[in-house]
Amino acid sequence: MNPEAILAQSYKLLAAGDPLAAETALAPLWNASVDKPPKAMHLLALIRRAQHRLMEAEQWLRSAIAAEPGDHEAHYNLGDLLQSGGFHDPAVDCFRAALRLSPGLDLARLGLTRSLTALGRGAEAEREARALLARKVTPEALRALGGALNAQGRTKEALDAFEEALRFRPGYLGAQHDRALALQKLGRSEEALKVYAGTEMAGVTAPEIALSWAMALVDLGRIGEAEAVLERAVAKNPQHVRIQTDLARLRWMRSGDAEAFVADLETAVANHPANEALRAALAELLYRADQIDYAQSVLRDGLNIAPESAILWRMLGFLLDESGKPAEAVVALERAFAQAQDVETRRYLAHALLRIGEPDRALEQIRFGLGQSAHDQIWLAYLFTAQRMRGDAEFERLFNIETCVRVVDLAPPPGYRDIAAFNAALAPRLDALHVLTQHPLNQTLRDGTQTLRDLTEVGDPTIDQFLALAKSAVRDFASALPDEPFHPFFGRKRSDVAFNGSWSVRLRPGGRHVNHVHPRGWISSAYYVRLPNADPADPKHAGWFKLGEPRLPIPNCPALGYIEPKIGRLVLFPSYMWHGTEPFARDDRLTIAFDAVPV
Repeated sequence: MNPEAILAQSYKLLAAGDPLAAETALAPLWNASVDKPPKAMHLLALIRRAQHRLMEAEQWLRSAIAAEPGDHEAHYNLGDLLQSGGFHDPAVDCFRAALRLSPGLDLARLGLTRSLTALGRGAEAEREARALLARKVTPEALRALGGALNAQGRTKEALDAFEEALRFRPGYLGAQHDRALALQKLGRSEEALKVYAGTEMAGVTAPEIALSWAMALVDLGRIGEAEAVLERAVAKNPQHVRIQTDLARLRWMRSGDAEAFVADLETAVANHPANEALRAALAELLYRADQIDYAQSVLRDGLNIAPESAILWRMLGFLLDESGKPAEAVVALERAFAQAQDVETRRYLAHALLRIGEPDRALEQIRFGLGQSAHDQIWLAYLFTAQRMRGDAEFERLFNIETCVRVVDLAPPPGYRDIAAFNAALAPRLDALHVLTQHPLNQTLRDGTQTLRDLTEVGDPTIDQFLALAKSAVRDFASALPDEPFHPFFGRKRSDVAFNGSWSVRLRPGGRHVNHVHPRGWISSAYYVRLPNADPADPKHAGWFKLGEPRLPIPNCPALGYIEPKIGRLVLFPSYMWHGTEPFARDDRLTIAFDAVPV
């Protein structure tokens, strides 16, 4: 059989839903070739994706593109794969590459619109969606337009777009889902619940519907019902990683029960021991609940089944780094990297190399990552850490607290005598949104709680007053930044800014934020609503905001500065800048944070 016939037969089997047979059909061509044909590498990537071996799929797509840079479909498929994993920055680059090669590739423009929306770049996304609609009005393009409008806070217009998409195609589940989400954002969660209940009555059991349904119930304070929705979804989709992890996280935040919160996930791993993604998810949740020995045993059991599993070696390397064994982490991550050179493995490996004092080796991965996504805030944090370790003069220019950080003591909105009076009115509005008892497992706070609902979507007049004050302060800060187009922070300055998420944190006595960066922002923030009284017995800088110290100890990288918290104080800084807080001894502390992006 000639190569084209082999490829055609393999594609046919894959399209029929049989990736194993497709791989078998491809084998003669694969085994006969010293230099693998680009089309064969591309096809193997699609097969690996169908087999849920996503890291290998990414690797083969990158290899196919390196061998045949003009293949617009390979660029599109890599973008689609990255988008499905939440890596929207590099996905944008892939979709744009596909469109340069094939400007009429509507699927790539649709993917580009969705990733721009996910990144909070709503105005750009709207332009792409309207370009799609100019070519042809379709339900998919209308839905994409709705998403772009939603990202700009134009939720009523977004709702209209989703409803127009449903007029084109009444059974369009994606548009039904987005309509329900828009209703939630408009404070109409009861109406959203009717949409979700209607989809269930129609026999729709899509995991994404269950996740949003549960969130609508959480918005209404009906936590037990939310848990029940996720439990039903897990029963129907026991190998769905997102549902399993969201159920476990909700149980943790509701009860803090370190044993029961992962019970369903443990059962799924026991019943499907070869499912590496489930096993890695269980290990990560256990680690975040401070059960690191158990987490490592879960991974090592999996490696006994699949000794070359990239995802298990990657997670083991991450856990070793987190548990103070970065040298062992490098070994594990290099095992993972030998199997799949994906974004997350590169990221974990770079961090572990920084931890053992090898910035030059780390820079190999960092520069690759920034080459894929120049505004990736985590890669930028690692870049500046490596520059600092090397003593590079460029570090001072790019990571200068004096020019990159602003502290603003806000004036009160009209009707309040001072900012303390305003915060006294704001605090109970925020307290009412703290409906859970434990910190989220996937966030950086410890010993406290975080609101689940985006504050920009709550519709509370007092919260909206704060957001208006904050946006004005961010605009002033952004407009005063230097005009340096090649600077990773200053160079993103535009005519306006938009929020890309806002939340409140309430820390208990002894609570803190571990050092971190904000992947989805450009400018990030901390605003102090309520603070404990100072205690003379507290250590120096207790409760203070800390800048420049990496998340885990890295040689010669102590904190670069501290900012004293004060009621009514807003701290603005680059999202890539390491930041955290020192613990404090007594009473609670209530803050608001948000990310802003240029528009």
